[in-house]
Amino acid sequence: MKRGRREWLLALLLGGAVVVWLGSLIGQGEQQRSETITTADPARYEVLGADWTRTDAEGAPSFRVRAERLTMHASERVAIEAPRVRGLGENDSWSLSAPIGEVPADSRTLRLSDGVRIEGSWPDGAALEGETRELIVALKERELRSEEAVTLRGDGRRMQGIGMLADIDGERLRLLDRVRVQYDDPR
Repeated sequence: MKRGRREWLLALLLGGAVVVWLGSLIGQGEQQRSETITTADPARYEVLGADWTRTDAEGAPSFRVRAERLTMHASERVAIEAPRVRGLGENDSWSLSAPIGEVPADSRTLRLSDGVRIEGSWPDGAALEGETRELIVALKERELRSEEAVTLRGDGRRMQGIGMLADIDGERLRLLDRVRVQYDDPR
């Protein structure tokens, strides 16, 4: 019986050593992958507590971002931590915030992700607020769009759906699929 326990204990120790060894290999792979991404597009500079106004080709403001950290990479991609976006459209119709933002090197879009909060107004002018997991501000097309689940609410209305399309000026707003609407007449 003692011999059976020793063999079992030896097998358990050997198995544990293999698990620890495999875990260290996986960790090294993750570290190497992270280093590869960082060196492929290194940061050129970083600004903490940034207020950034992005302008179009004519010098007119496209949007304003206030962020905890703004990082410009060698590829011209801009990574944004905790962005709060204002100044969209002629009416400053939308206020957007998210944990993460990014302006790709092409600079025609602003991508917000990891839980986007939306503040704006319904096409009739009443205030709305909402959320989605990811939102793209397409500057050239002058629209906000999402392919994710979206919830919008305010002034006795609640809309839920998959996907959203809205113009930057706040005149059109459309949920695209599996739309559910609840309306409570305030009268």
